[in-house]
Amino acid sequence: VMLSFYRRELVTQESLNALYVLPEWSLAFRLAQLMTVAGVVVMYSGGMPLLNLLGAAYCFMAYWLDKWCLLSGSLRPPQYRSDMLKLAADCFPVAAFLHTLVTLWSFGNQNVFPSDFSWLHSFFGWLIGQNEDDYLATTMDFHLSSDLERSNLFGEYVHARMLDMSRGSCWLLLCIFLVFLAYYAVAILIRFLLYPLLKPFLVAVRGWCCAKLEEDTGKMNLEEATPGMVAKGLRPSYAIRSNPQYSVLLHSLAAGHSEVSDAIAEHAVSRAAKNSRASSRRLTGAIGRNSSVPSCVFSAAAMNNNQTASQQLPGAAVFSMHRI
Repeated sequence: VMLSFYRRELVTQESLNALYVLPEWSLAFRLAQLMTVAGVVVMYSGGMPLLNLLGAAYCFMAYWLDKWCLLSGSLRPPQYRSDMLKLAADCFPVAAFLHTLVTLWSFGNQNVFPSDFSWLHSFFGWLIGQNEDDYLATTMDFHLSSDLERSNLFGEYVHARMLDMSRGSCWLLLCIFLVFLAYYAVAILIRFLLYPLLKPFLVAVRGWCCAKLEEDTGKMNLEEATPGMVAKGLRPSYAIRSNPQYSVLLHSLAAGHSEVSDAIAEHAVSRAAKNSRASSRRLTGAIGRNSSVPSCVFSAAAMNNNQTASQQLPGAAVFSMHRI
């Protein structure tokens, strides 16, 4: 539709290119949009299960529309590396952790899922530093306060509401949340604290193990290691002719070498014939300028030139010279 309306008014090459050339495909932009939708759906789907259906519908439509745009409505994209996709895949565990956190907060709401405290109540209360008496007092004060007082008590209310995560309606999800919490705590501890301190020790242990392995196995030369390499299916030589996997390549190289040799011989034949014809033309011109030279001399000289060219060429070229 746009082409039919605007193509008649365009007179420069730049404007025509802007109209007819397809836009570029931005993988980073589309991946960012997809990860935003997927992250929101995963994070809030515990409290709003309808988001799962909306997310599935979005993924279905995005797949087919992106496929059509990529194949028919955009330029050919360059060859991308896998770094962006790996980064996107690494974001999903974080989204799952946030999903457990938001779902625990939603399931712990007593106006939505009323339930008693579970068997994890004491442990989790000790972990966050909150007991049941403080929880009841803080929540009661927050609900009975004015808006101004609630803004001052909001931090204490959030701390007290965290104890609702240990209710019977969400104790299994709390176990998953604690596993996530322990995993990330250990990973951060190892990555930023223990690994810099333990790296020299790990390098020393690795070097000692490698040296011990070399002492146990011993150093072998090529002749001693050849039987073991052959038994494992390895080739003890870098020679290309000793590897049957390159037989097709060797055959192609031999055929190419034969074709090159034939081309060189054919070029030599054509060059010698060209030189012979040039000599004949020069001799004919000399006879024309000097009419006193008998015609028999010309015939003898031409025959002598042909015989000389035939002697200088290989056997395959002599037949061609006689034909010429």
